[in-house]
Amino acid sequence: MCPSIRTLRLLLALALVLVTPLVSTSVGALPGPGDRAASPAGLDQFIETRMRAAHLPGMQAVIVKGGRVVWEGAYGYANVEAQKRVSPETLFMLASISKTVTATALVQLADAGRLDLDADISALLPYPVVHPNAPTVPITARHLLTHTAGIEDNWTYLSYHPGDCPIPLGFFCAEYFTFGGRFHNVNANWHPTAPGTAFSYSNAGFAMVGNLVQAAAFMDFEDYCQANIFAPLGMHEASFRISKLDPTHVAHPYIWNGAGYVDQGFYGYPDYPDGTLRTSATQLARFAMAHMAGGGPLLSPVAAADMKRVQLPSVEPTQGLGFYYDYKPGRPAPLRLGHNGGDAGVQTDLWMCPWDDQTAVIVLANGDSGYQEQAEIIDRLFAEARGL
Repeated sequence: MCPSIRTLRLLLALALVLVTPLVSTSVGALPGPGDRAASPAGLDQFIETRMRAAHLPGMQAVIVKGGRVVWEGAYGYANVEAQKRVSPETLFMLASISKTVTATALVQLADAGRLDLDADISALLPYPVVHPNAPTVPITARHLLTHTAGIEDNWTYLSYHPGDCPIPLGFFCAEYFTFGGRFHNVNANWHPTAPGTAFSYSNAGFAMVGNLVQAAAFMDFEDYCQANIFAPLGMHEASFRISKLDPTHVAHPYIWNGAGYVDQGFYGYPDYPDGTLRTSATQLARFAMAHMAGGGPLLSPVAAADMKRVQLPSVEPTQGLGFYYDYKPGRPAPLRLGHNGGDAGVQTDLWMCPWDDQTAVIVLANGDSGYQEQAEIIDRLFAEARGL
């Protein structure tokens, strides 16, 4: 695994922005105080060595197997200045892993008959959304969920803000996607190709996914996720908004400048459904276990399977609905299914074994300078999982 187009927000953010200092089944078990397995021999040292090489200040990691968390680790510092160490309860910003939750919310509503993933999204909105280069081709939710809607990220308007972004999601989407809107630019907001014909990774497109959740559910996107995803899974500390969390529980995001760590502060952006979810690795494990257990309690088995299915193989042979497959060079079969993420001071991974629906690895870091080293940690954790 290596940095991909799916981590693009990080690269553009650093270059352009200065961030100021309803099926019911068992989800699986989190470890109790006496259940935490000892680390396999050499694993802690391996992780800490890779962290030092990558200048990653803090990290959480978990291994899921057979419907429960079988191992967890916490390393380094959540707050370097205060010398506050990472614990299993520390919350991390997830960056683009957030998209898998946002996608699940929309698929959940489709599963309940509240929308059609293959219908024109304009039918759900009080304004038309029309691709300027293909005005007769409707944009669908399936296009948005597979990054094939022909939407580009215009970084002039995907701006970073201290704390939560004050721009309402619905207002942002209306102004970004409609002609004449204050955030609209025909050339910068749209890909040249028609919907459904080309892959172009889009954070702005996932802002619209979140907005469609609001439109179909008749409630705020964050409130919908709290009631229909986090509460059913027992994710008691999870939110797309830093204002909904105790900030002392959240790991600070850091950039390594060659001499030391620079705290980026807690930030948000108007397209927040694509990246600002914060929670712990053990709580996120509940989300992964739901998807590995056929969707319950979030989705029907049919809807859960559809999220894992490659949707447009001739356009992008790795992309499901929100999730995507990771391949290793020279291997014809996918190595794993999930999502990674990168943002200013944030580096995250959630990967599941697609062949057995039993094993998953989650690694969350509050630094952004070690994709290769984090990939090595993930490979090691999957190897260790075979013995647990």
